[in-house]
Amino acid sequence: MPVSDEDGAAQMPLRNHVELFELLGASDTVRGANVAGNRGYYLRDVGVLLNQALINFGMAKLRGKGFCLMQTPFFMNKDIMAKCAQLEQFDEELYKVSGEGDDKYLIATSEQTIVLSFTLQWAN
Repeated sequence: MPVSDEDGAAQMPLRNHVELFELLGASDTVRGANVAGNRGYYLRDVGVLLNQALINFGMAKLRGKGFCLMQTPFFMNKDIMAKCAQLEQFDEELYKVSGEGDDKYLIATSEQTIVLSFTLQWAN
């Protein structure tokens, strides 16, 4: 539906966020849908920058409220992973890198490494 000014002159039509992102080249929904199905998308250029700006805004707000930001490791040693996963049951399904005697497991979620960062520590 076109928008008009006080004199009734037609202005640009209102567009939703998907249309705006496509017009700006900020996303690619066609390729995204091909890869991820309906509603899949790739952010591109200014879309990536906008997403990062929103993430940074949220993190700054949380820090301002006293929260501590944490970025966890992406891999865990086998002995540590065994403390939060049933390796004997899921070892073949988990992503791991093997070599030189050390198996490193790719984390599924950051909760694993956050909780395990407190191993060998006593809670007060």
